[in-house]
Amino acid sequence: MSKDVKKLDKPIIALLTDLGVADGYVGAIKGVILEINPDAVVVDVAHCVMRHEVREAAYVLASTAPYFPSGTIFLCVVDPGVGTERQIILMETEAGRYYIGPDNGLFTHIGEREGVKRLFEVSNTEYMLREVSQTFHGRDVMASAAAFLAKGVKPGEFGPELTEYVRLSIEAARIEDQRIRGEVLYVDGFGNIVTNIPRELLRSLGLAEGMKLRVCIGSFEKPIALCKAYAEVGVGSLLAIVGSADLLEVSVNQGNAAERLKAKTGMKLKIKRI
Repeated sequence: MSKDVKKLDKPIIALLTDLGVADGYVGAIKGVILEINPDAVVVDVAHCVMRHEVREAAYVLASTAPYFPSGTIFLCVVDPGVGTERQIILMETEAGRYYIGPDNGLFTHIGEREGVKRLFEVSNTEYMLREVSQTFHGRDVMASAAAFLAKGVKPGEFGPELTEYVRLSIEAARIEDQRIRGEVLYVDGFGNIVTNIPRELLRSLGLAEGMKLRVCIGSFEKPIALCKAYAEVGVGSLLAIVGSADLLEVSVNQGNAAERLKAKTGMKLKIKRI
């Protein structure tokens, strides 16, 4: 449903990148924004998304954006195709938020969840830095565009309107032969394996906290408990839990489930009631 865009006292630009914090890349992006629009409030969402992992970044963005007010501008720089013919896009959603980034699937979940209101190519050189590096469009094109958008430039001024954008190929979790089939969406900093299996799908198979599940990820297959809290099992023990994104996670109490199960983003998994 379309929402009225809030008039923020100061424009918010939220940064999501895979640039890390060891180098000056994020600092350069912030410098460009503040040079163009000193009134902008620049917020760090995350900068340690796994390098070049568009799927991971798409999940982090979709799980974070709903907590920001309408009117927020998200600048997303996970851009393994920098310097190629891939487009840079500006998406306005029905939730009243704006997203600027490479057209490589980053906005797959956001487009589905918030609804796309308008979509534009970012190609107007008037809103780029004078010199554009072939290797750092995040600074020279995207950061500049975000700053001008926050300053009041209309979305349509950045380039022609588009009707399509790149979407990642992610199959929805489903029930098949009394099993739930899904995939790994994300591995967080604690090593929790976040799947694409929503709570509702667990319920539809009659699964609830306190029950045992047989979990199969790669070569791992073992029964584990579906818990309400990590501490319901001993330290170092595996468990399943519905996390803060309302998706099923496989975890280790005070340990790293992804390392133990050798799980990675995109891996398939199966869940069966015992």
